[in-house]
Amino acid sequence: MLRPIRLMTACALATSALAIAVGTTTAGRISLNSRTFRATWSHLEFVSESVFGSDTVRCPVTIEGSFHSATIQKNRGALIGYVTRATALSAACTSGTMTVLQNALPWHYTYEGFSGRLPIISAIFFLLTGAAVAVTARSITCLARSEVNNNISGRASLGGSNEITSIETAANAIPLTGAFPCPGAMGSLLPSTSTVTQLNSSSRITVRLI
Repeated sequence: MLRPIRLMTACALATSALAIAVGTTTAGRISLNSRTFRATWSHLEFVSESVFGSDTVRCPVTIEGSFHSATIQKNRGALIGYVTRATALSAACTSGTMTVLQNALPWHYTYEGFSGRLPIISAIFFLLTGAAVAVTARSITCLARSEVNNNISGRASLGGSNEITSIETAANAIPLTGAFPCPGAMGSLLPSTSTVTQLNSSSRITVRLI
């Protein structure tokens, strides 16, 4: 199950790299009308694979964060902001539970590229590092943390009005830790789509090249 996820992630990053190559000779920065955001998933799906088989835990998840600046330089790998708050509603999970490890906050995210034909872009790609959760399935709790080479990859999709309409997640394989059978097991997010607004507002975030 993890192989298609890895392939999708590789394709997304390859697309972003190509987009950067196309855009480096034109607009050099991305402008945002808000430096804060909230993203909400009605059911973020986390799959773990161990000697006992594959389990998919689905939970409502909300993250909140900020950008370091209202303008982002299009430099791949540049740190552009933090996720400062994250919650998973374990009571509403199915096939298990998920708990965000609060002591791992803030999580870091970096700019990885964009897609679209200049001057219009359709998506911005990023990587999320340091996200840490405890996932329980079959009464077994394992810890998952995204690190360098095991990042969570994301795509912020833009609508016709240059507004961020959603964030879609995917992930490289994330090693699981904890008691048996966690060591040697692997976890990953399935492609999941959230709604996105400015923090404490129903307004969307507008993006433009400058």
